[in-house]
Amino acid sequence: MSFDKNKVSLVQLAEQYGVTLDPSGDDFVGLCPFHPDNSTKSFRVYEGSNTFYCFGCHAAGTIFDFIMKYDGISFKDAVEKLGAGCVDEFDLSDIKGQEQAKRALE
Repeated sequence: MSFDKNKVSLVQLAEQYGVTLDPSGDDFVGLCPFHPDNSTKSFRVYEGSNTFYCFGCHAAGTIFDFIMKYDGISFKDAVEKLGAGCVDEFDLSDIKGQEQAKRALE
């Protein structure tokens, strides 16, 4: 099983984390959640590539990088936190389904 990181919208994810994003052309801009100087909208989410970049602190990456940096967790933990799309593919209500999902993430 493979996971398509583009199935999870970085715009929606960032907004779930409390980042207010405003449309700017094809992209979205907002205050960066990764550095304290939040007087300018230096945080940009590129919806087409589902990536982000901050012109202030130079934080950049994918949905996984966003979660890892925001929550201070490892890549594996970020994948598990996202569910890696396994929620729809596995029955997580029983032990067998949980084990199948964990194996798919390894």
